[in-house]
Amino acid sequence: AQKTKVMAAQPTESKKDEEFIPCNYEYEKSVFFWKLSPNTTAETMRKLLEEHGGCKLDYCYVAINQADNSSKCLGRAKFQPTITVEDKPLNKEQAIQKARQRASEAAQKAVVAIHDKIEVDGKKIKLQPARKCDKKEYERYGDY
Repeated sequence: AQKTKVMAAQPTESKKDEEFIPCNYEYEKSVFFWKLSPNTTAETMRKLLEEHGGCKLDYCYVAINQADNSSKCLGRAKFQPTITVEDKPLNKEQAIQKARQRASEAAQKAVVAIHDKIEVDGKKIKLQPARKCDKKEYERYGDY
């Protein structure tokens, strides 16, 4: 019996380019929240996230409809990587990695503590870690 070798189809260069999404890994430190009360502000969410994540935020916003200035009842926040005194013996790259790790852990900690457990302005907060940017999201928002 004669054996034939079947080669798997290789994606073409243009297909690879189409699928390539630049990623700076900021999503690991970020969270998305939704199903907010229209009265919930970014400042309210900032305080809640910092309290339960145990780390300061780089930014926190609640999306607003431009047409009527009303809340879209969803938003995003990113925990700030912070270098501490304990990091002093580490070299620069190690200290940066440790700071990023702290911010990622703060995001996870906040999700565990808040998602579907804490009520703000009469609504239970939905909170999830941000996901890695896919092609559709990248085309809409770029690399955040």
